[in-house]
Amino acid sequence: MRIAHVSDTHLGYMQYHLRERKEDFFKAFERVIDRVIEEKVDVLVHSGDLFESYHPDVESLSFAISQFTKLKDAGIDVIAITGNHDRALRKGTEPPHKILSQLGLLKLLDPFGELEVKGVYFAGLRYLPKRFLELFREKYFCRFEERAERSGASVLILHQAVDPFISYAGYHPDAYEILASQLPKGFTYYAAGHIHLFKKEKLHGGLFSYAGSTEFRSSAEAESGRRGFNIFNVESGEFERVEIEGLRPFLVLKTDGERAFDELRELLEKVKSLSVPPVVSIVYEDKGEGVEKFSELLKEIEERALYVRLVKRSSATDDDTTGPDGGGVDYPELIKEFCKNNRFPEKVGSLAVEITSHSADDVDAIVRDYLKREMGELFSLIEKFGV
Repeated sequence: MRIAHVSDTHLGYMQYHLRERKEDFFKAFERVIDRVIEEKVDVLVHSGDLFESYHPDVESLSFAISQFTKLKDAGIDVIAITGNHDRALRKGTEPPHKILSQLGLLKLLDPFGELEVKGVYFAGLRYLPKRFLELFREKYFCRFEERAERSGASVLILHQAVDPFISYAGYHPDAYEILASQLPKGFTYYAAGHIHLFKKEKLHGGLFSYAGSTEFRSSAEAESGRRGFNIFNVESGEFERVEIEGLRPFLVLKTDGERAFDELRELLEKVKSLSVPPVVSIVYEDKGEGVEKFSELLKEIEERALYVRLVKRSSATDDDTTGPDGGGVDYPELIKEFCKNNRFPEKVGSLAVEITSHSADDVDAIVRDYLKREMGELFSLIEKFGV
């Protein structure tokens, strides 16, 4: 069996509040679907964050239905989980995937589930904050492991930050939800989502991979990765990385006063040569020469680009972020010390450390988890009435 592993498509995301960027995310997903059909795979696995939100707009939902209908017509099964963006947050609500499932367009494993397709065992679980994931692991991972080891071929679908596989993506060392060694053994392929850069590693005798995102959500992603998805043959172990071509260019330039004139001119020529107006991200390090000196060049770039994001940094700011050993500041320790000095309760300090050690995408889940523990039944009432 050949499976296509797709992740973090974020349909409905209107980056920079631009209609064009919302359409770019649609276009990327459509290109993936068309390539998947062309490749004649047996199953498409989506490892979370199909949508930007658990309540997508009608246009995004309609677009997803049209694309999954193409897969159904081609005889390609779809198995999906929800990520931290598109999982149902309030009690009594359902993820948007439920509509797709009811239409017979995909099989949803939410909050977790198991199924067999054409002799291959699939297990999956939605995104869970670290604390909940620890409880889930204790209760269910042995069951997954036993089934996987009895199966000739098996796939685990998850949407989590897995240590040490997140280090390459620039995540804080404490930002993981689970260790790779804690994942259940016996699976042929571990189809992971949540991290937007492609990664492939051996794990427990099988293969682990982040498929990465199908469109860039940040300049860091544009600088470090390429948009695409994976194809994996569970019988032969053959792996293929498929990069998506023909999408809007996303250009990143890091420069300073000494190099800016020449590099901005080169960037301008690059922008002029493109048939599609690109997204441009410029990080300017101020070493005494303000970026205003290059305003004419910047104006020309802005006129030809879809969007220009200019970030100005000073050398003094950069110097302040280094510790006494030349490394980065240990922010968790600084936060703990600040809370202690101000006599904040220990749990407040712990919450602050947990929030700052994770990506912005995880903050909502962390805070909800904290409130649920602190407020008990009252929190359930707040969720019920949408407060």
